[in-house]
Amino acid sequence: ENKVPETVVHGIFLLLGLVTVGCVLLITCYLVISGIPAIRKIGLVPFLFGKTWASTAAEPQYGILPFILTSVYGTAGAIVLGNITIGDDVRIGAGSVVVKEVPPNCTVVGVPGRIVSRNGVRVDMKDVLEHNHLPDVVEDRMDRMEVEIEQLRTLTESLKKNKEA
Repeated sequence: ENKVPETVVHGIFLLLGLVTVGCVLLITCYLVISGIPAIRKIGLVPFLFGKTWASTAAEPQYGILPFILTSVYGTAGAIVLGNITIGDDVRIGAGSVVVKEVPPNCTVVGVPGRIVSRNGVRVDMKDVLEHNHLPDVVEDRMDRMEVEIEQLRTLTESLKKNKEA
C-alpha cells in the first residue's frame, strides 16, 4: 500500500487548519488592540461583555463578544456600505450590497440589498421579483423609432403635396 498520498493530504489539512486558527488569532488581536482606547475609557470587562456594540454612537456602547457572536452570515462578495447597523442573526446573500440598516432575523439579497425574509417568513416581493415585467430597452427604443418613422412619413407626404401644388 502506498500511504504517501494520504499522508500528503493529512499534511495539507493540518496546514490549512493551522492557517485558519492563526487568522482567527490575528483578527482577535486586531480587535483587542484597536479597542485599547475604549478599554482605557470603560474597562476590560464592559468592553468584552457589554450587551450591545455601537462604537460610533453618541454614547458609545461596547461588547466585543456579543459583537462577534451575533451570527451575521455574510457570503461571498457581500458588501456593507456605510455606518449602518446589522441586526443579530442576519444573513446577507452572495454579491449583495447592503446600504440600509437591517433589523434582526432577516435575510438580505440583491443590489441594493432588500430584505426578503423576516423571522423566517418571506416578505412580499411581488413587485420586485416579477421578471416578466422587467423593462425591455430594445422594445422601448423600437417603439420610439416606429413613432419617428410615422412622423417622417407624414412629413414626407406633406412635402410631396406641397411640391405638387
